[in-house]
Amino acid sequence: MSYRFLRPALFLAPLLLAGQAFAQSAPNNAQEPQPSVTEKYGDWQVICRIARNAERSAQLCALTQQKDSAKGQRMLVTELRPNREGVDGILVLPFGVAVTKPISLQIDKRSLENRPFHTCIPQGCVVPVEFVGDVFKQLQRGGRLTVTTPVANGETASESLSLKGFSKAYDRAKELTKPL
Repeated sequence: MSYRFLRPALFLAPLLLAGQAFAQSAPNNAQEPQPSVTEKYGDWQVICRIARNAERSAQLCALTQQKDSAKGQRMLVTELRPNREGVDGILVLPFGVAVTKPISLQIDKRSLENRPFHTCIPQGCVVPVEFVGDVFKQLQRGGRLTVTTPVANGETASESLSLKGFSKAYDRAKELTKPL
């Protein structure tokens, strides 16, 4: 698996990890990136922001979904960006996971390849993901993406993401991602 997408994904992560309220509140700091587009499709959200460097600007968009516990603790953040063959991006899980062991993924009842942790950032521990080909098609048709994570006490924890609205969110994020 290529990690070419990790740097852009981490570039968007601070914006996306702040949650939906961040996109609607006034900025506390002029340096914080503000979304140029925020739209909801089923259980998925499309968030875009303008990225600039010395040579060019682009609007970068991601499909996101966040799962919180009943107590409001962030349990899983998913950020996926369209690529030529599907999507790539990151899953961010809370501290306390066993980062030396991989996570397992399932779309509905079909198991996918296990994925290793890459690093931990202040928001949690990062697992790079890429869904292309048949796996991407299953995401588009599926009902749930389940992430099972080994935790530090030797047990496992599972979180399921709804795939309702995934295809429409993907299409919209792909349409909006463009050079400016």
